[in-house]
Amino acid sequence: MRLLGKSKDGGPESPVDAYFLWEFKSLFSIALLKFNKGGRENYHTHAFGALTWFLFGELVEEDFN
Repeated sequence: MRLLGKSKDGGPESPVDAYFLWEFKSLFSIALLKFNKGGRENYHTHAFGALTWFLFGELVEEDFN
């Protein structure tokens, strides 16, 4: 369990900063994600559902099925 932590979301080369408010990995995570300039190609699958609210800006995620 983690309370109030900051890390890179997706590894050290990720342009995304994650500010975790509360994370209990096996149950849920509550985090704020800051998508900085830049990007990287990283293909992965999601083993979970997510509820997402965008405060501003945009994100493009492609689904290859």
